[in-house]
Amino acid sequence: MTSAPKQPDPDAELEVFDDLATRLSGRVALAPMVAGAPNFKAAPHKFRPAPDGGLAAHQIERLCVITRDFHTLSSTTPHSGTVVVTRLAADGRPEFVPLAGPADERAAAVAYLRQQFEAPRRVRKLVAANDNAGGATTTTAPAKTVKRLETVDAETLLATEFPPVQWVVPGFIVEGLTILGGRPKLGKSWLALNACMAVAGGASAFGRAECEQGDVLYLALEDNDRRLKDRLRTLLPVIIKRPNISALRTATKSSKIGAGLIEEIEDWRVHVTKPRLVVIDTFQKVRQPKKGNAGIYEDDYNAAGALQSYASEKRLAIVVVTHVRKSEADDPLEMINGSNGITGAADSILILDRDTGGTKLYGRGRDLSEFDYAMKMDNGRWTVLGNVNEVGQSEERVQIIEAMKLAAREVTPQELADNLGWPSVNVRRLVTKMVAAGQLDKSGFGKYSLPYPGNTDHTGNSQPT
Repeated sequence: MTSAPKQPDPDAELEVFDDLATRLSGRVALAPMVAGAPNFKAAPHKFRPAPDGGLAAHQIERLCVITRDFHTLSSTTPHSGTVVVTRLAADGRPEFVPLAGPADERAAAVAYLRQQFEAPRRVRKLVAANDNAGGATTTTAPAKTVKRLETVDAETLLATEFPPVQWVVPGFIVEGLTILGGRPKLGKSWLALNACMAVAGGASAFGRAECEQGDVLYLALEDNDRRLKDRLRTLLPVIIKRPNISALRTATKSSKIGAGLIEEIEDWRVHVTKPRLVVIDTFQKVRQPKKGNAGIYEDDYNAAGALQSYASEKRLAIVVVTHVRKSEADDPLEMINGSNGITGAADSILILDRDTGGTKLYGRGRDLSEFDYAMKMDNGRWTVLGNVNEVGQSEERVQIIEAMKLAAREVTPQELADNLGWPSVNVRRLVTKMVAAGQLDKSGFGKYSLPYPGNTDHTGNSQPT
């Protein structure tokens, strides 16, 4: 007597697709029926969610997984609405059917889902050496659930397109967490407000950085509304037409990190049109008191790290103003008041400092090329004067450097003397001093060149424009 074929178990089949949906970041759905058969190529809106109250046997053949939101796969079509349906063939292998989206994103989406499906789902069990002891009687402990490490293979990473880094103040402030440190009363709050107004008005910052207009939140936690109004009036032009800065929102009170601050920033972010910049002035006003036995490094890193994680997730630029130590340091980053946990968590560091040569702004970061600019503040408005190595040089040295830039090659002192109309003995004496100061390189055979060929700012780093 031949037994009837075993019928599929709806609960077991639904469990298989629940697991598949988790792997493919989608949801379990039922394909629409057309002429008595499921149609896996129908319009996305015709697919229905799988019922929560259990699956009927006749619905098993309609099971599939719908995956949406592939906008991270392409920077050119950030909101394409790509949709892919995944069904299982008789042999258990997936079949990916793109339903919507541009052709290039469809292909990228299918490749991504295939990679997610084929990624290993189990953690290999490691057997200790003493488990092999002959004659030993062992008891196997229940298997422990191990959270799977999310990885991506290098070839997939190379083929992935990421949106470009967002510059909020080009060359100075980029998306992520920036720490702006400076001595008391040196003007770091004015510097931060300069940046806020430039971004809110779509204007130029520091006399050289053209900013794309966007919404700005400025937490002036050491000021009051009256003082803040005075500062705004100081920075706004009174004769020429001034920019509209209604996109700049200010507050003089906020919660602390871990006690509502990030939630307050998020509330602002979701209620504005184009959020780009948040300035917190100062760090000491938003950090929590030291917790229990935690070390200062851990406290600093956790506080700054919370802001960095949020800024990176939302692609915002968050600038946190803080103080620096009184003592000098070989590395400018070590001047930040507090432990290295602050600078370790940050994406970029800006240091506003003053010495016998004047005021300067130093910057360095993960996406920020190193710079060291001489700065000048006039009536609250900060302006970049140029690279520190060039500002303050004698007029004669500046002219020699400009002549070297125009030549764009190795030159002799006599050639420089002829071009500048100076006595050759004076040029020879001066270029010798400039080599000793690191302003010129001697390339042999009596010829000289700039230390950084092709770089007009002598920093060795190209800045975004």
